[in-house]
Amino acid sequence: MKQSNQQDELFEATAGDEIEGRAPELRAEIFLFARDRARKRSIQEAIPEVISVRTYEDADTLTEGLAGNVAVVLLSMGLPEAELLTASLSTVQETKYARIGLLTGDRDRIREKPIPHDEIFYKSADRKTFQNRLKRLYIRAYYETALQRYYSLCIARQNRLAKLEEEHDDERLRKLTASRDLMESHLTYFKQYLQPGDLDNIRDRREEMKRMINDVREDNDPTISGLPKQCPDCSLSWGTWHGPDLESGYEKVGANAWRCSGCGTVIGGNDPDNYWIG
Repeated sequence: MKQSNQQDELFEATAGDEIEGRAPELRAEIFLFARDRARKRSIQEAIPEVISVRTYEDADTLTEGLAGNVAVVLLSMGLPEAELLTASLSTVQETKYARIGLLTGDRDRIREKPIPHDEIFYKSADRKTFQNRLKRLYIRAYYETALQRYYSLCIARQNRLAKLEEEHDDERLRKLTASRDLMESHLTYFKQYLQPGDLDNIRDRREEMKRMINDVREDNDPTISGLPKQCPDCSLSWGTWHGPDLESGYEKVGANAWRCSGCGTVIGGNDPDNYWIG
């Protein structure tokens, strides 16, 4: 209960509270990818008012909006798998620390869809449980961002020190020291909201996300469908993630037809000896 109350205090902080001994501003946004109006409304109402929320109904538009100021991306599992993969993989590629949450009402569908993610939010959960888990996910993203920023400032400060003869007479050094101290205070502040296991999660997240992405790529291996590993026309590699535009290099467009994302060549037939190219 104490942890929940502490989170409430953090997420009730108002803009402009970034002074010594008080909460840093929560400037990072949450992206919500969903089309169902009722679902979007219920999720938006459950997100603390202090956090800015952007809603998207198109994976490409969401991808274009991704930047360093995103803490959490929520994906509705009611959307097509291809769009969810685009949104998820783009989030991993375009942002360093944004966490991915899957919104679902069907536990079995999660096992069928290898969507890289950090958390799963089930529709059956009560609003308070959802809020607390979302806040925790948000804090983990914020803490890791602050941690990496702190390390960068420490390195920059040490490099500056190495170039100076007089430590006390340099404006650049003073600014770096002040920024480092501020970031250290932010880390101390956020750390009180972390729960057991959160630091391990932050430490291991990169490898875990890499494993999930590799699983997706293995599932997209074109040779499983009897296809070549590259387009026979333009030689674009198939089964390799090329980003949100070209994705895995090809897409299924019919029962036994696939189209190259690069040149548009269509291959038909599931046997290499019976391919037709259009």
